[in-house]
Amino acid sequence: MSQEKKIFKNFFELGTYLQKKRRETGERIDSIASKLIIKKNILKNIENGSYSQSDFEKNSYLKGFLKTYMKELGLINECDIENLFISNSIDIKKSRVSIDNNKEHRSK
Repeated sequence: MSQEKKIFKNFFELGTYLQKKRRETGERIDSIASKLIIKKNILKNIENGSYSQSDFEKNSYLKGFLKTYMKELGLINECDIENLFISNSIDIKKSRVSIDNNKEHRSK
């Protein structure tokens, strides 16, 4: 039986979750930053939700830092790093929205 992966609404929710998990381990952010060789302010910004989902998708370094941090906290199996966030896209077929709204209506 497979466990569902955790998905977040936004980076703030993800950061809050990571901070909570780190505090449960009793680890200080300073010691984790030193151990992982990641700047403390980057880890703080991740925990504070200072980045956006767009930042995450566009910045491979940020994605790598986050993945390394999640591994350190033992969360990598709980979360799918490629699909961390709820998709905001709309399925047009399911939404019943017509894409033929550009037809001209002419009256004679």
